Amino acid sequence: MKPIDRWLASLLVGLYFAARCWFINAGYFVDEADNLAWGRLIGQGFGLYRDLFSHHLPLPYYWTALAFRLFGPSVFSARFSLLLIEILTLALAFRLTTRPRAMALFLLAWTPLAHLYWAHMVTLYAFSRLGLFAGLVTVLFTPTGELYRLRTSLLLGLAAGLTVTADAFGWVPMGLLYLWRFIRRPVPARTAAELLLLIIPRPTRVSGRGLPVAGFNRALAPGCGL
Repeated sequence: MKPIDRWLASLLVGLYFAARCWFINAGYFVDEADNLAWGRLIGQGFGLYRDLFSHHLPLPYYWTALAFRLFGPSVFSARFSLLLIEILTLALAFRLTTRPRAMALFLLAWTPLAHLYWAHMVTLYAFSRLGLFAGLVTVLFTPTGELYRLRTSLLLGLAAGLTVTADAFGWVPMGLLYLWRFIRRPVPARTAAELLLLIIPRPTRVSGRGLPVAGFNRALAPGCGL
């Protein structure tokens, strides 16, 4: 990243942090109240899905319980913990992307609108949004060489985990992102062929007797057929 882009990213992330702090106590929503109440009770020893009914996935509840334990039981502490992970996500996104100025424009547009969409509240949508944002930046705007490094794969896995443990339908967009990551491989046709060789059985000969068996041996170890 060029120095001017680095300064621009730092400025806009700082601006976003300040704006989110300004609106951090604005409004309430019933889904957030559910997460706050259950998070408080989980911290007191109650079991989610055992003592406490919910049809939502567990991440927001346990995240809120952890925030209460670390920062104290308050609406501010829960929302501030969400803001911290947002800032970390934005910093990683700017670090990985090849289009920092496009990211900067997005952040500039999103900053005054975020609180209108309850982005500052601890709801399942806040967590799935963060996971999908990190996944989109990782898969679509990361150089191909970086995309398949271990650290980037771990980041994408973390984004997927954040999404699918908060939103029951999060696996659909994350699955599409993983599919696109597969397509972006330098030689996707060769990769597809390798997978097909592992999946589709084909007849071989065993000890010269002509018995048909699945031909996984050549797919796994070319040149080492029976």
